[in-house]
Amino acid sequence: MISSSFLSTPLFFLLSSFFISTFIPYLTSRLALNKYMNKIRASSLLTFIFVFSMHRLNFNHDLRLDALFLGSTFIGMSDSNIFKFKDYFFVGIIFFILFHLLYVSIVGPGGIIGFLVLTSIILFTGIKNIINYEKIK
Repeated sequence: MISSSFLSTPLFFLLSSFFISTFIPYLTSRLALNKYMNKIRASSLLTFIFVFSMHRLNFNHDLRLDALFLGSTFIGMSDSNIFKFKDYFFVGIIFFILFHLLYVSIVGPGGIIGFLVLTSIILFTGIKNIINYEKIK
């Protein structure tokens, strides 16, 4: 059993946010491939399950974790023709870093989540194109 004092530490927050930002985009994109789901339904279903389970467990968590989860599902809603499934992991790492660097410094969570997701995707796509360009030479 994990002690409740560990659940409130910054280390737990970093570990859980790293897991969320790297695994949830992949899970969202895989769930969206189901014939009864689309990307929006997959994102909203996962977000609903996350928020409901946090509320039901009476888990007193930081609201930044909700924002991080929502942003991670946004990454999973990206076009699967552009990204391979392993690419979601790397975009999630970039999102994790940018989120922890910039989220607290910019006021208001509304536009910052979309901005961080877009920036993560653009950075990853640019890095991927530079690496592929070097391979072509």
